[in-house]
Amino acid sequence: MFSRLRSVEALVTLAALSTACQGEDPRAGAAGSGGGSGVGGAGAAAAGLGSSDPRACALDAAVAATPLRRLTRTQYDNTVRDLLGLATHEAAAFPDDDRVGAFPANPRQSVTDAHVRRFMDAAEHLADQLDAAALRKLAGCAAATADDACADQLIQVTGSRGYRRPLSQEQALDLRAVYQLGKQGGGFESGARLMIEALLASPSFLYHVELKPTIGGTSANVPLSDWELASRLSYFLWQTLPDAELVHKAEAGELSDAVALEQQAKRLLADARAEQTLAYFTENWLGIASLQQLTRDSAKFPTFDATQARAMRDETLAFVKHVFQSDASSLSELFTASYSFVPDALLPVYGLTRPDRESATDALQLDPTERAGLLLQPSVLAAHAPSDHTSPVKRGVFILSDILCHEIKPPVGIKVPELPPLDPNQTTRERFLQHEQPGCSGCHAPIDHLGFTFEHYDSVGAFRETDGGKAINDSGSLEIGSSVDGPVAGATEMAKKIASAPELGACVVRQWHRFALGRSESDADACSLHSLETNLESSGSSLRELVLAIPLQNSFRLRPANPQ
Repeated sequence: MFSRLRSVEALVTLAALSTACQGEDPRAGAAGSGGGSGVGGAGAAAAGLGSSDPRACALDAAVAATPLRRLTRTQYDNTVRDLLGLATHEAAAFPDDDRVGAFPANPRQSVTDAHVRRFMDAAEHLADQLDAAALRKLAGCAAATADDACADQLIQVTGSRGYRRPLSQEQALDLRAVYQLGKQGGGFESGARLMIEALLASPSFLYHVELKPTIGGTSANVPLSDWELASRLSYFLWQTLPDAELVHKAEAGELSDAVALEQQAKRLLADARAEQTLAYFTENWLGIASLQQLTRDSAKFPTFDATQARAMRDETLAFVKHVFQSDASSLSELFTASYSFVPDALLPVYGLTRPDRESATDALQLDPTERAGLLLQPSVLAAHAPSDHTSPVKRGVFILSDILCHEIKPPVGIKVPELPPLDPNQTTRERFLQHEQPGCSGCHAPIDHLGFTFEHYDSVGAFRETDGGKAINDSGSLEIGSSVDGPVAGATEMAKKIASAPELGACVVRQWHRFALGRSESDADACSLHSLETNLESSGSSLRELVLAIPLQNSFRLRPANPQ
């Protein structure tokens, strides 16, 4: 499989990455490249927000550079689907995605021979699925269009869509040369397939390419082009390439206007593809993406199976979707609600039966003394527990790091004592008293004391009264240097305390910002992050408003003129 592109590997070798991704911006000479390439355009767009708008930062406020990123596996498969009309899972064979915090992003992963081989194998396999009729349909060729003319049309259509910008003359000529090479062995179909193969193996397809602008002046920041904004917006909200309307807006140079950009963000967010992205964000943020592979001790949990694991995931995604799409769309609701959308397979975990005349699509009222929002749903509780017992450390670390963005420093020069083996006559809390000794308690106290409040929930998330034959002590505390620090009596009180912590809103802002840009925040993002936090507070903690505000930030629309 790997041999077919050897004759044109100069086109797709990773050495081309340097040229493709660091070269000068060819937009000035590209037909239909649209406007928005000047600093003045971005200035007008930023001014369009209004100086009092909490989402507006000064144009010269620092912004961080967003590194070159490769498409994630999800983005690759979605992009192939929307470019070629092929439903595929080719990316499952790729090496695991690199992560930024909880999210796949690929900003740092080096490219090995194994990567290149997998990319080329996938490109060849995908191209082989397209016959002459499918290739002509992709190009939009009329029945009477000559083969070479149709090939040129195919190059322009798939090339510009696949590269997410107008083709430069050099790129078009390179793809035409590949077509001619393939045509020698079998006519139009063979040539077009080889061209598609080369396109899919090109760095311009595989990477989020943002070209070095040819803009003079002394401004600290320069705007992204309309094409780059279209791509950032589409991959943020849909995890795929821009659709026809976004392409049209980019061609017209309209996306550098903040009002037009916000209108497009609202349009994309109203589409079903945004629901899939919300689910993708949620699975990764909460660490529940691998629930299908979850195993539990069959002796302790004989009814647990893949159906129940899938039901855990389905419940959480349905709940998050409901809150996100509701009029309130409130962050507080996400962490305190005493209702959920419980699939039938999950009713035994809750110890419930479904009331008459209700279906799994109806909200089921839960005991507010036992359940409060996301953190007390079985998916989250099970995902952060071992197979046969609970772990205050796993649950505490997850909440501190991913829900509150509290830095947990690993111990240096300290040997953490090993916990005693499981004892059916000993509670988890008693086992973890090993961490109370000098040298350990300083690091473990904030983790363990938070995790202890969730001890009423076993490793499938079911509520229990005893552990090791003893009544459960679920007292604990929140200790993060926050205004809400203090003792806590149980998990529902902890969930409400977390919901009222200022650190929660700030962390959710950072998580969405990381997801949108595929990078961690830095000091240079201070203005954008502050604007998002202010907007979240002023909107009544509306999650929808937070997501819509991200594309309007300097961190999303600008880049430093001279990145270090």
